[in-house]
Amino acid sequence: MHAIESMDQEILLFVKVHPRERMQAMQACVAGKPFPIIVDQSSDSRDVILASDIVVAPFSTMLVEACAL
Repeated sequence: MHAIESMDQEILLFVKVHPRERMQAMQACVAGKPFPIIVDQSSDSRDVILASDIVVAPFSTMLVEACAL
């Protein structure tokens, strides 16, 4: 988050929450940041990937999908 906060570009961060994680916990984690953040659990992964400029994750099947697209 610190790297994103220091960027000079307009940023919209979209956080796709894993189905087994609690969305409320992630919302609390990103609250109060100086840029817009969308926290979502129901969006289609493919749609999110195709709309993204960058996909970042520690490990996820979503990363495999992003590489394939």
